[in-house]
Amino acid sequence: GGLCCYIVYGGAAEPKSKRRRSSRLQRRRHQQPQSQRRQMKQYARTAQKCLKQLQTWESNGSPNCRYAIRFLEAENEAIKGHFDKATRLYREAIGVAKQAGWIHFQALANERLLACHSKRGDDAEELRLRYDECIRLYTLWEADAKVEQLRKSSFANLLHPPARG
Repeated sequence: GGLCCYIVYGGAAEPKSKRRRSSRLQRRRHQQPQSQRRQMKQYARTAQKCLKQLQTWESNGSPNCRYAIRFLEAENEAIKGHFDKATRLYREAIGVAKQAGWIHFQALANERLLACHSKRGDDAEELRLRYDECIRLYTLWEADAKVEQLRKSSFANLLHPPARG
């Protein structure tokens, strides 16, 4: 983690002897604080517990858990950098939410899928379609502040550059 980050970004080109002499402060600059790492691990454990509970409920016949399961699985895969698998799971979550009529969940999963497509380096047309779908769904849900946030985001400028006159 942190020390590897230092070696890759802060001192990989230097000889080992020189890296050893580097100040502790310089190494820590590239490390994630211990408390933040601990907190992220706790979040991951909590998410896994939630996912297991949702899977138990689904296996016991609860139809309302499928969306949350697919969404959490997609988030987990995206965090791991498995964007192809995450994309498939986000699409499944969108399908479940659409079938159930949950506009807000469709919007959220579309937004996360937009981010996933962006990280995968997909073409601008796919990103534009996903962005427009996010705007449409959040507008339908009357989440005006969210629509405004998306319109001010880096995606908006990338996909719909302002007209030059």
